[in-house]
Parts: sequence; C-alpha cells; structure tokens
Amino acid sequence: MVFSVYGFFVLENYVLDRNRQKKNKAYETDIVAIRFPYVYEEIGGMEDDWHKDSKDMIPKFEENIIGVICEVKSGEDGYSNENLFIGTRLRKCFQRLGFYKSGSNEFENAYKQLLNNSSYWDEKYTIVKILISPKEHTGDKFKNILLSNIDSFITKRIKKYGEKYSDRNFFNSNLIQYKIWESKKINL
Repeated sequence: MVFSVYGFFVLENYVLDRNRQKKNKAYETDIVAIRFPYVYEEIGGMEDDWHKDSKDMIPKFEENIIGVICEVKSGEDGYSNENLFIGTRLRKCFQRLGFYKSGSNEFENAYKQLLNNSSYWDEKYTIVKILISPKEHTGDKFKNILLSNIDSFITKRIKKYGEKYSDRNFFNSNLIQYKIWESKKINL
C-alpha cells in the first residue's frame, strides 16, 4: 500500500468492534498508520519520490508525527460519505494511535475537531482521515486518493528502483509482489 512506501508503520484491517447481532461480523478500519518526521531510506524516500498530491494533503508532513485513519473502498456500492469515519469507530482508531491519553482534554479536543474535518494538527501531531476509492469524492470530512493514482505511483516507484527487485519476497502483499513481477517482465 502507498503508506508503507511513504515510511509509515501500517496496521491493516484494525478490528474496532464485533457485531453481536450478526455472528462473525466485525466492524473494522482498513488502515491505521503512523509516520515519524525524519523517515529516510538510501533507496527511495528521497524528496522527489513523494506523491505530491498525497504529501500535500497532510498538514505539517515534514515536522509532525503523522497518524492516518484510512478507509479503502474498491466498489461504489454500499457506502456513502455519511457512512465513512463514523464517530464511535473514529474514536477507537484515534485511541489506537495513542497520541493523547484517552479521555484527556487534548484527546477530546483533537477528536472533536477530527469528527468534522479531514485533519487535525498541533505542534507535535497530525491526524488525517483518508478515503481511497475508484471515483473522486469531495467533502470537508476526509481527504480522497484515487485507486488509479496509487496504482500509477507504486508502478513508477517499482520501475525507478529496479535494484530492489530481489526484495520482492519480503513484501507481505501478494499484490505488491505481483506489481514488481509485472514491471520486471515488461522490462525484459
């Protein structure tokens, strides 16, 4: 996923709550991620490697510890803007980030700001809500990245850093492994 390329520590499919009325049904958030401000990698991670639009949507990207709460929707059916980043689920994700002590004045203030806005930041932390989807969605309550933009960005990075090809088996994502294989096959 694009967040691991950016140097985030990523927690995928974070279970928020089990639905007791529907057996084997759980509410989850697709991605909760944290990034520290001075991420650097010899191969990749350079200034010109960042996806400009994604980087620009995160306030204080260079200075703050960043928390991302992300929903990924691959289809257009079954959700609306109103069903994304629901208050109780958002609170649990925000608690999981651990930036503020749950229930403290700082936590409650940041959480209330985040409920109605796409991001919140102070002198130390930035928290942003991002929807990844096939079609563009607008609104003030979250940022939006298109799946096609992520695919294009990852493909370009793979091609740019071909020397990392041998590391493909260390990615826990079969999709990323496939993208690496596909880009190598095209270049043969």
